[in-house]
Amino acid sequence: MSLKRVLMSDVKGDSCSPDCPNPILPLPAEFCEGCGLNGCYIWNRNPLLLCYLMGGIGPTIFFAQDDVVMECPRYIPASTMWDSFLIDKKREAEWNEESRKRSTLESPVWSSELLPAEDVQSRYMPSEEDKER
Repeated sequence: MSLKRVLMSDVKGDSCSPDCPNPILPLPAEFCEGCGLNGCYIWNRNPLLLCYLMGGIGPTIFFAQDDVVMECPRYIPASTMWDSFLIDKKREAEWNEESRKRSTLESPVWSSELLPAEDVQSRYMPSEEDKER
């Protein structure tokens, strides 16, 4: 179980097709399976929540013996990260509902980001100005 950096030139296979231009790199080591920082999860788009070996910012120190990496001290079970992620998403949804309730009862409520429904509406439904044209 040696740890090596995977370069694009090392990726074997046919030339990339227009449908699938991006090769998927293997996990750097066996112990990366199930780690919340391994690059397979939604929150890994944040470079602080991505393993250094997969392009993240925070450097990682590995425990090795005879040039073979044995374990990673930054290993975080993905289930723990999922729980935190879902809690954040539930809070966001509750805030959205509360904002909608307040906007119907009082004056208009403004937000710096569009709520999911408004985002879809802005992208896929024509506005009143577009309908008149």
